[in-house]
Amino acid sequence: MTDTRTRSPRSLAARIVGAASLAAALVLTASPAFAHSDLVATSPAEGATLDVVPAEVSLTFSDDLLAEGAAEIQVFDETCADAGLLIANPGMADTRDCRNYASGDPVVTGPTITQALDRTDAVAGTYTVVWRVTYGDAHSGEDLFTFTASGAAPAEPSDDPSPTETALPADPSASAEPTTPAETTDPATAAPSATATASPSPTATASPTPAADASSGVSAPLVIGIVAGVVVLALIVFIVVMIVRARRN
Repeated sequence: MTDTRTRSPRSLAARIVGAASLAAALVLTASPAFAHSDLVATSPAEGATLDVVPAEVSLTFSDDLLAEGAAEIQVFDETCADAGLLIANPGMADTRDCRNYASGDPVVTGPTITQALDRTDAVAGTYTVVWRVTYGDAHSGEDLFTFTASGAAPAEPSDDPSPTETALPADPSASAEPTTPAETTDPATAAPSATATASPSPTATASPTPAADASSGVSAPLVIGIVAGVVVLALIVFIVVMIVRARRN
């Protein structure tokens, strides 16, 4: 009995130590699973002052976000007095008359969420970015930050190139106008061509003349040859006659 009583406290202590160790191990193992992701950086940075309203805003966290989870980013200018209440007191916020500059759905890529902005007619001033994301452990988080734009963003950045493109066709059309003078030059060229046409006419008249001369030239040698032949023949006959007379005498 004494041995049993002395062993019982020891075994009980061993069990308590083992249970404590197991509990500590479970807590240490489970603690990372319940830890939320932290916001690492924002673009623009909290409280930053920019020249104009940016084309987009982004937030980067320490761990990946759930792309399929609830994610939302809203951007309001300072005319929306209730923008901050969306986080501080959502029940009191009324943004029905506020302009949300966010354009389209946010894009989640790993730990970063990006939201495009519609900067048309954006005004200078302070902007409030209200965000809501879902962390990798399926828990959601929300908060806000602000930045300031010193000047308004280009109201219609795509329209500026358009006039330029319109000006470009105007230049080609202007270069088409020089083509008209070129056509005016063509008539001038046509005038010389008419002169060239006149030139062939005299040339055509001259052509028959040499042709006639050529035919005359051909006839003259024949006549000369015939005359020469007659003269030679006459001489031969004369010589023969003289020889015959000389022999008779």
